[in-house]
Amino acid sequence: MTLGKIGTTLGKEIIAWTKTSGRSLLATRPVKVNTAGLRLSPQLEGDVVQINKTIQKRAGTILNTRTGLQEPIMFSDLPTEMEKTKIYELTAYNQNNDAIGRVSFKKLLRRNEAPTLYIQYFGTAGGYKGIGSEMIRKLVQLSKNLGMDGRIKLEASTGSIPSRFRFKGLSDKCNTSAVIQYKKMGFNADKWTEEILQEEMASGGNGIRRAMTGLGYNEDIFGAVEMDLSEDAINKFLKGI
Repeated sequence: MTLGKIGTTLGKEIIAWTKTSGRSLLATRPVKVNTAGLRLSPQLEGDVVQINKTIQKRAGTILNTRTGLQEPIMFSDLPTEMEKTKIYELTAYNQNNDAIGRVSFKKLLRRNEAPTLYIQYFGTAGGYKGIGSEMIRKLVQLSKNLGMDGRIKLEASTGSIPSRFRFKGLSDKCNTSAVIQYKKMGFNADKWTEEILQEEMASGGNGIRRAMTGLGYNEDIFGAVEMDLSEDAINKFLKGI
């Protein structure tokens, strides 16, 4: 048996992130490497790679639920300024340049309220985890850059997504469970709605309508729940957490 084969047998399989071509100069993709091949660079293993079994979520990546690997996520260009009445869109892509997420948004100006970035439609593709959070991260950065301090508002709605907004593989979650998903991203609703959301999250359920009906409310009361991204969530997204 050659020394090379011994090294392959005894080394650990790791995942290295390498720069690749694509929509972003910062785009990376995972490449399998064996630590035996790094024996001439002892510092490299600890500095630029992660052991496959302990890969953690990091900003700019999503989890491919089919492979169990973190992958880079890329985006279409963001506006450098926003007109008051114009609707804008942000599209997310996987490393194969397939559209996997899309969000439409505008600048919301209300009397006696600070300017806020308002999400109109929001959709993601199946097969991944973390697409929504990464799109929110980009919008928080945009809101910050355009003088809105990272503020984002949306209405979790049971309405349908229009055909012009759809893309192949879209997972339409415009139902009451979307309220829970936005809550997990860091969005908060009004006080009495928050109590229901906390109960649902604690029980691991999405039965918002059942919970509200049990309290004597009409089940359609969750047709549109206005939610604001919390200050803590804004700070975490800006820090890349």
